[in-house]
Amino acid sequence: MRFESTFDLLNKFFDGCCIEKDVAKTDIYEDDQAFYIDIEVPGVKKEAVNVKLDNGHLVIDVKADNEEAENEYRYYEKGRVNLIFTRKYKLPNGIDEGNIKVKLEDGVLAISISKPEKMLPKTILIE
Repeated sequence: MRFESTFDLLNKFFDGCCIEKDVAKTDIYEDDQAFYIDIEVPGVKKEAVNVKLDNGHLVIDVKADNEEAENEYRYYEKGRVNLIFTRKYKLPNGIDEGNIKVKLEDGVLAISISKPEKMLPKTILIE
């Protein structure tokens, strides 16, 4: 029988109940042809999104900040949050900008990264 330390208990407490771990929900998956990243960005316009390839890393910056609108009004309740975050993903060697397609539709930032020819599955003939 294993007893949890005080730190384990504190980590569990702060993991889910009080601090939201991830504002933008993300799915990362692949098939034989490509890698895919889908990030929920509800209400974000494409001008607020920057996607770049930097030294083998895919860097995604989202800055949907509505502070200007907040200054114009007196809010009685404010439940929607500003969506500001950066994600950085290490890509396999051989990926260049031509392999990356980005689409923003229905509140989802959909990124597809075509695999280079050398990563595609190949059948080996048996002699």
